[in-house]
Amino acid sequence: MSFLSRLRVTRRRFLGMAGAFAVITGLPGVAEALPNPGVPRPPGVFNEDEFQEKCIRCRACVNVCPSHALDAAHLDQGLRNLGTPVLLAADRYCMVFKGLVYPPVDLASAKNVASVGLAWKAQGNENAELCEQCIDVCPTQALQPATLAQFHLGTAVVHRENCFGWQYRNCSFPCVDACVFNAITLSPGPVVNPTKCTGCNQCAYVCIARLQPGPSGIEVEAAQA
Repeated sequence: MSFLSRLRVTRRRFLGMAGAFAVITGLPGVAEALPNPGVPRPPGVFNEDEFQEKCIRCRACVNVCPSHALDAAHLDQGLRNLGTPVLLAADRYCMVFKGLVYPPVDLASAKNVASVGLAWKAQGNENAELCEQCIDVCPTQALQPATLAQFHLGTAVVHRENCFGWQYRNCSFPCVDACVFNAITLSPGPVVNPTKCTGCNQCAYVCIARLQPGPSGIEVEAAQA
């Protein structure tokens, strides 16, 4: 095991012990004192502090998500976030709209899978019914009803050093096709317009770089407070 790997394991163990100690002793302020990174949230979170106060970590939203886009945060995502719903990385996506379903993807099928987004746009589905199952099932209203303009899990960020399009490697730009919000344009590689992006992760789902060994070319990061 490399030094960096050992360091990561040590960090996770420290957070786990600190979290367990905080839970057992009930010491106030421990969660706030430990690192609590921002994480991509389900739709319907308008204020992180209010969300944290209302969320009871029941996993109802996680269990009901039709595309399995959500999971409960682990300790390495911050003690304060522990158990709260977060968007899974890379291999899952939020449907946003009911019926917007992408089939399983691999390197050979990425462009074809992304064509689901092209077809959706061609059919004029911009005003289709929103998928709000996670919001509907929330027992404490930690997730609140949202319009499409308020559907915001985070923001897609292009990592140009990893993106095949920016590195002039073999890329058919499926991320552009998959984005039903036209938030990604080419200049000459993919560029994300954060005012249009919902953070749904559909672009990352079909990313050519993600589907090969190594880091992804595009990832969803937490919305800025």
